Amino acid sequence: MAAVKEVQFRKHLAVALVYAIAKKKKNKRRRWYVHPLNKTRRQDGEFALFVHHMRNTDEEMHFSYFRMCAARFDDLLKRVSPFIKHANTHRTPISTAERLALTLRVLACGATQQSVAETFKMGPSTARRIVTEMCEAIWVALKEEFVSVPKRAQWETIAQDFWSRWNFPNCIGAIGGKQVLLRAPSRCGSLHFKETHSVALLAVCDAQFKFTMVDIGAYSQENDGGVLQVSPFGEAFLQGQLDLAAPKALPGTTTVCPHVIIGDATFPLNMNLMRPYSGENLTTAQRVYNYRHCWAQQTIENAFSIMSSQFQIFGRPIESSAEKAVCIVQACVALHNYLISTDAASAEKAKYITPNLADDTTPAGDVRPGEWRGLTEPGSSLVPLGRPTHPRRTQADTATRKVLKDFFQTPEGSVPWQDRVITCGLNDAH
Repeated sequence: MAAVKEVQFRKHLAVALVYAIAKKKKNKRRRWYVHPLNKTRRQDGEFALFVHHMRNTDEEMHFSYFRMCAARFDDLLKRVSPFIKHANTHRTPISTAERLALTLRVLACGATQQSVAETFKMGPSTARRIVTEMCEAIWVALKEEFVSVPKRAQWETIAQDFWSRWNFPNCIGAIGGKQVLLRAPSRCGSLHFKETHSVALLAVCDAQFKFTMVDIGAYSQENDGGVLQVSPFGEAFLQGQLDLAAPKALPGTTTVCPHVIIGDATFPLNMNLMRPYSGENLTTAQRVYNYRHCWAQQTIENAFSIMSSQFQIFGRPIESSAEKAVCIVQACVALHNYLISTDAASAEKAKYITPNLADDTTPAGDVRPGEWRGLTEPGSSLVPLGRPTHPRRTQADTATRKVLKDFFQTPEGSVPWQDRVITCGLNDAH
């Protein structure tokens, strides 16, 4: 009996202590309305002291600082402003321009939100709220125009670009996936990638490295193909619910072939989704197909790497919860597409994609590695999703790949250097 009373006493005591602590926190008064070090934000904060001066004197530095020129910044500000609403009740309200500048600086430089907050003379919690809110606004403001799923006519234009630039016919995109590593919070539940918190990024890109379809936040330890099957756009694609371009004759021939998306060995083979031939004892024609496939499929790796090299927040695990990380990744994807789409209007020193940033080939077919390879950090937060899959395949699935394989052996479909490349074994390097 005494033992039961002791247990009950301890329970009541624990409840009383929790209530007392909660009440104390509720009644605790803020030490300062604005921290003394941040009261001079309007005079010597980074936005007032540096950003205003820089935009009028050094366009190249402005691009390095924000990954866009002043004209692009102003245009972006105009686009996101309708989605940022704050009552001017604060003693020193933070303008939308300053909020955008803070957010772009966090995304571009890769420094912690706390360190950027210090230079902008803001409290860390204020800066974190601003970054989340602004990333949400950037996504909403840009996604319809710059990250929407292409229509049928747009798919056909993408296919023409892949053929002219990457020598792969009837291709409407390259698909790939990454895990975006996060600094694991104290309570991470079941969302683990090895021992690190993460979210998944699955995307398709066009021949110009713009993302055409994205799914962000599928928490999974699956490989790319596994995430594809549970992602909204992947499910629609595999079930034939996307308005893809109709099958079309391969260039210079009467052979009709479906339009396809190309992926690596982590994806399943499907009538509209190609993967390389697997195995060691491949025929010459299969090796040529793999070379042509893998070279064109590098567009998605270039897209991921260009984005991560320009937005250094991907240079190391992102310090954020999974929910807020989704907002950050969405904003970077939208900004990536927006800046590529508006590159033509930017000065040469302020272009998002410079002439040598992406991988390319010489007229003789030799690979010229893109400059992004020297810009990405070794500890990048973007890592591969998983291992190759070995799914079942139907006759229709293999037939599409065979048509493309045979086309690459014809005068209309071959490129002069393909035999030399596979003879030298260079296809493995792609």
